[in-house]
Amino acid sequence: MGSEELAEALEAMQERRYDDAIRILDHVLKRDPSNSKAHDYMRSALATIGEIKKAIEGLDEMLQPMEHELLIGSLANRENPNEIAKQMPTETLRAFTENSIIKASLLTALGRFDEAEECYDRALHAWDKITIPIQWAIFKAVARTGIPPTVLVRERLDLQERLETLEALQVGIWVAKARLAARKKRFQDSIEHSETAISLDRLDPEAWNIKAFAQLQLGRLDEAVESARKALSLKPDYTNAWKTLAEAYGRKGDKEQALECAENARKHGPAGDVIWRKPRRSIRDLWGRL
Repeated sequence: MGSEELAEALEAMQERRYDDAIRILDHVLKRDPSNSKAHDYMRSALATIGEIKKAIEGLDEMLQPMEHELLIGSLANRENPNEIAKQMPTETLRAFTENSIIKASLLTALGRFDEAEECYDRALHAWDKITIPIQWAIFKAVARTGIPPTVLVRERLDLQERLETLEALQVGIWVAKARLAARKKRFQDSIEHSETAISLDRLDPEAWNIKAFAQLQLGRLDEAVESARKALSLKPDYTNAWKTLAEAYGRKGDKEQALECAENARKHGPAGDVIWRKPRRSIRDLWGRL
């Protein structure tokens, strides 16, 4: 019954009958408050019709029990280091991280930047509470036994594989924090958050570009050029990185390079982008939002 109702709600959303979808999903959630897919659909429907505050309330209903489960998991990890990998609540940690990022994005859309930042920080705190005790327990076990037993090696490898599958989410949080700090004009914080993301994944072009943008705003033009170039080496059609580079060269007084980068941004940008309809606009105006 629940799956049929979810399919009906999804069909209503695809047909833009959002009120019908919300009515169906509300019925599903009253019967089964833990239905994560229904929560996802409800959040999407509410956000689409502009009911962002209600979407945030729905996310809070999901996040609170997840956070409680992660707390219980972290305590278990400390008390039972011999069952390290088995106790790691991987899927809960993944869901908590993903939904925290979504909630922070909605808060940002409402201009509630401090609450968005707090949301990112809670996700990072949950991550540390789960992963650090497990890794420390492994280290102590290996140090205590010298050569770890086969079962410990197997559990350690299993844990490492599971951590790696979640690493992109952790990078995503730091990139989002860097973007938010830039919007709040805390450019040094933005650089530091970008560097944390880069330390986790040196191949993330967005982290490099946000770092370049923050360096640009602080007048560190040579560094901004270097960071933007790194972003473009990873993603040559990255429009925003070309815009950052155009701005940096423009401020350095290198008109030829600035115009070349602006042309590349125009070439890779969306067709009909209003930014490119007025060629007399300054290089500074070529920069869009992060």
